[in-house]
Amino acid sequence: MSSLFGSTSQTVEIKLYYRNIVTSSGVSKISILSDKEGKIQFQQQEDFIKKKQEKQEEIKATDRPIEVLTTMWKVLSWGDQNKITKRCERYTPEGLQDIDYFKFRDLRIKSCLTGWDIKDAKGSAVPVTPETIDMLPSDVVFSLVSRYDTVTEGSQDEQEKN
Repeated sequence: MSSLFGSTSQTVEIKLYYRNIVTSSGVSKISILSDKEGKIQFQQQEDFIKKKQEKQEEIKATDRPIEVLTTMWKVLSWGDQNKITKRCERYTPEGLQDIDYFKFRDLRIKSCLTGWDIKDAKGSAVPVTPETIDMLPSDVVFSLVSRYDTVTEGSQDEQEKN
């Protein structure tokens, strides 16, 4: 079968590096790191942990400030994209056809995000559902979607090579 049909059956893994910080007013906030910065800081953190383990030193929660969320995403086919777009159609007061961008973005996220490694307080896997996606901090969702778009669209250099 042609590679044209296989490209939308792929699953894409996207990692999000972040740190949980507490602001001066005591509010807990997620700070998203760039992929480059996150990989570097996470590797430094793992090297530090390894050295502590070799010395048999106690590893504290504060030794692991950088966390990683691993997510799985499906690549949309033309048909999937059209179904989402159709569900977002609306008409302006002037009678012109338009797309509700916020609904489109929401449906696209909830259609493409298929898995993650989020655990609840008891260590059980948290299922990916529209309701659990809605509970994520908006910064996390925006960052994941941006990374998904980058991964599925490819860089300008990659597009020019092909």
